[in-house]
Amino acid sequence: MRCIDIINQTSRKEIMKTAVKIVIGLLVGICAGLLLAGLIVTLVKDMTWAEYFTKFDASVIPLFLHLFLAMVLAVIVQIAVHEAGHLVGGLMSGYRFVSYRVGSFALIRRDGKFMFKRFGIAGTGGQCLMLPPDRPIEQIRTMPYDLGGVVANLLLSVLCVIVLLCVDLDFSYAVYPVMMAIAGFGFAALNGIPININGMPNDGMQAVMLRKDMVTKRVLFTLLKAYALVQDGMRPRDLPAEWFDYELGKENVNPLVVNILAMKVGVLLDRMEWEEARELCAALLEKENHIPVIFLFEFRCEYVFTLLVTGEKAKAAEIYADKTLQAYIRQTQEIMPSRQRLLCAVSLLLDNDRAKAEEIAAKVERNREQYISLGEAISELEIMKSLLREA
Repeated sequence: MRCIDIINQTSRKEIMKTAVKIVIGLLVGICAGLLLAGLIVTLVKDMTWAEYFTKFDASVIPLFLHLFLAMVLAVIVQIAVHEAGHLVGGLMSGYRFVSYRVGSFALIRRDGKFMFKRFGIAGTGGQCLMLPPDRPIEQIRTMPYDLGGVVANLLLSVLCVIVLLCVDLDFSYAVYPVMMAIAGFGFAALNGIPININGMPNDGMQAVMLRKDMVTKRVLFTLLKAYALVQDGMRPRDLPAEWFDYELGKENVNPLVVNILAMKVGVLLDRMEWEEARELCAALLEKENHIPVIFLFEFRCEYVFTLLVTGEKAKAAEIYADKTLQAYIRQTQEIMPSRQRLLCAVSLLLDNDRAKAEEIAAKVERNREQYISLGEAISELEIMKSLLREA
């Protein structure tokens, strides 16, 4: 239980740190928002900076509230619009709906039925997954799906600018289209200008990669098909083996190939091929300088698990003790059944706490239908049951 106590203490510290960061971020954001709002208002409303600042009298508190609400609303709406743009672009190209997520709220389709789920991915505000059309890969368009979100953000931002130019809004309410336009142009630039963010390609970079490299295009479509099947209830072990026949290059590692190799680890674990999964994780972690951070954490989690189930408890305990890894585990444990499987193994094989391990397995069984990927939940539950039987 000592390991669990350390996790709880670290959790409280992380909460306090996060709260302080949020408060500081909001204060900085409000100040920056006021300056940006002033810049746009003075440009489009024929107002001087002196007149702008005279607005800060007794009405300053309502103004700050409007500004804060405008900032929050702008971010949420632009994320939703961005993902809707991907959806529309995909539908225009013949893709089929798989899931649509804003924050941790997701709409998915399972067995032809739509349902709401709670799910989130660290570092992302939303996601829209679609199944590519069933035709030759050379004939499948990717640009509308990839850049549909950027176009949607730009269209909404331009609309907001038009409203500011054509409608005489009260100063307090003008901040809403101002912030919406700022957020939209910011989202469009962040996602449209081809760059890698934390090692992962943004929409613009992925669009460039897909135009230049047919392997990348094939990998992306394989991932989308696999996500759709597992979401519907297929276990990873039942996916076609040839889908995962990829290796990382020595340099210029393709993050989509890393993604599919992460899925391959899940396939090996579902087949209970512990040694093969451990060797793959170890090989991938040797290339940590070329692998996106989010996948490094995933590979470390799976490496700890495979070390535990193959008897290398001391090494597993050493890696598991890393505070940044524990913080990542806490962040993802409620939404990923694979994280519950790791915690079950830690409780059973590292902490010698069978009651805790059984409690974790029972929790996953109760919530199995609530996970966004039903097939993954079924797989992880069977692995936990196997561990409990053999312990």
